[in-house]
Parts: sequence; structure tokens; C-alpha cells
Amino acid sequence: MKVLIINIGPSRSGVGNYVKLILKYGRLDYDVLNVSLFGRRSPADYPSSVEHTSYISISSNPVEGLIKYYFGFMSREITSGAEDMGRDADLIFLSQQDLIGAAALIRKRLGRPVVATIHDVGIFRGKYLLHPYRFFIDSNLRRVNDLSMVFFDSEKTEQDVMRKVDLRVPHRVIELTVDPQLFRPIPRSEAREKLDLPLEGTLLLSVGKDGYVKNIRTVLRSLAFLDNVKLVRVGKLENSLRVYRSLPQDIRERILIREDVPDELLPYYYSAADAFLFPSLAEGFGLELLEAAFCGTPVVTTHAPPMNDIIPVGHFVKDPMDPKKLAEAVRLTLRDRDDILESYGSLRRRFDVERFIRNFEGGILEASGLKDG
Repeated sequence: MKVLIINIGPSRSGVGNYVKLILKYGRLDYDVLNVSLFGRRSPADYPSSVEHTSYISISSNPVEGLIKYYFGFMSREITSGAEDMGRDADLIFLSQQDLIGAAALIRKRLGRPVVATIHDVGIFRGKYLLHPYRFFIDSNLRRVNDLSMVFFDSEKTEQDVMRKVDLRVPHRVIELTVDPQLFRPIPRSEAREKLDLPLEGTLLLSVGKDGYVKNIRTVLRSLAFLDNVKLVRVGKLENSLRVYRSLPQDIRERILIREDVPDELLPYYYSAADAFLFPSLAEGFGLELLEAAFCGTPVVTTHAPPMNDIIPVGHFVKDPMDPKKLAEAVRLTLRDRDDILESYGSLRRRFDVERFIRNFEGGILEASGLKDG
């Protein structure tokens, strides 16, 4: 069976990693059309297939992209880009919800079932409730019934979508996972030495984008309530940069910032840390939680789904905006580190990559009508 994946996730993103996992472990034949919707990117920024990979850019900036979407040009350009590649495909798979608006036209032009994964419903802080990108997300979600089937990355995402739309097409939850060949435990001393990190002392870790919902500012503020620890921050400070600059000098000196870290070094950072801090305000899934757990690092996260569904054991933060409460959860996690890690053994079975592929490709076969293919 041949599947055309239309993907908007760069390689170093959650959606991009999701596509890379399918390409690496999947058993079907996959072609990939990578699409840049709102910014300047190059083909090298995206996952590639061993079969056939192509690339199109819809716009060079968000304003142009939103205008093209509003007048229907975005769907036409995506469909035109897919027509040649999709002629031999049995099914078209959209890697993310921002592509759903093109589903009806793709199905009409190519005559193939169209399936998509929805990773989240968009998360905005109060003052950005009228953000134009919210219109874009909501408009795409309202067209979900143009799909032949829809996948959700978590039960939380499924519930969020069903509160927004009258979902009438077949759907299933397929929990994401991470690459077990990449994310695996590395001896702490080896990891710290490779990364030129302090060989002694307690290291906390923060990884990922610094958007509002990731709540990195509270991670930074929590250091005021934690003695004799250092924080390794992997990723550029953006939303929380002002908070960082406002911290006392002695606290800033305990924060080690590493930018542009390649994926192959991430397991070393997770393994070097004594605890991973992830007090996110909202998530569709939260792959970093599994990355840390697979590397043998205890997680401190928010006591809310899907975070506490993915990591069911540990010391959670009920109020993720409270740096003092976060610091207390960190202290308890460091105290109970061995017991917490012992409980993580079941996560590798639940989030087994072979199970993920079976569930994903089983859904693809069902949607295509080739269950026995």
C-alpha cells in the first residue's frame, strides 16, 4: 500500500518527529510532500522518505499565508503540489490539523481517502483570544468531517475537539511515542562529561520551545526556592527572556543556556539531569515527557491531562504558575528519584514503537478499505 504524507512539521518539531518515526519504523510505502505554510524554510528542514520527497512553500510570512487561506489559494496550492505524487497513492495522510482545510479539495482532485492527525486545538493566552491564527485553527477544525478518518494523539485532544465540533467521521486515539533507539539511558557521568557540564552537584533540565504555554518563566523563578542546584536550559529563551534578565545575578549564574542542540545530543542532556521540569499550562501530548522518562530521568510536570496521563506516577504541580510549589515538587522528586524511575518501567511497554506503528497503520488500512492489505 502506498501512502502520500503531506507534512508541515520541520524535522526538529513534535510533528516532524512524528513523521520521522512513521518513516523509520512503518511498513507501508510512504512518499512525503513537505509544505511550508507560514515562513521561510528550505527542503533540508523537513523529514524525507526513502521513496520520494518533494517540497513546496505556500508563503514567506504569516500574513501572506493567512490571506491565501482566506481566499482558498492555500488549499489549491497544496492540492496542486500533491497531484503528481498522489496519483499512485492509495491514501493521503495529513500530518497535522492545519492541513485539514485542504482535505475536501484533495479528495475531489485525487479521488483518494484523506486522513489526518490532530495534535491539539491551539492554545492561546487570554489577551490573544482574537489572534488571527486562532481563526485559522478553528476554521480547519470545523472541516474535520471532510476527512475519511481522524486520529488524535491523546484522549485529551479528542475531548477538546469534540467540544468544538460535531465529529461525524470515524476516529481513534493513537498515542504518540519517541524513538527508543535515540532516547535511552546514558550513564550520568558520561553524559555530563560529553556535554561539558559539572560532574558533581544537582542539575535540573528544561527542554523545548519557550512559548507562553510551556511556562519556562516559572521554571526560572523556581530557582529562588531551590538551593545548591543548577538549571540547564536547552533552547533559546524568548517568552521568558524578560524574566531571566530580572533575576538576581546569583540565580542567573546557576542557569546554563544551550541553544541549537541537535537531536542526537538530547539523550545526553536528559541523562545528565537529576530531574526534568515540564510545568506546561496545556498540551496536546507532550513528547518531552517520554523523552525524559525513556532516558531514565524523573519528570516534574503539571497535575492535569494529558501530562499526568502520560506520566502517571510522581510529584505533580497543581498550580504550575507557582514557582514555590514547583520547587517543592522538585525537592520531593529528587528525594524519591529511585522509586519514581522504577515505576517508569511500564511506560516503555505502553508507548512501544511497534504498537504505535501497528495502531497507526491499522487505522490507515481501515480508512483505505484495505484492511487485509
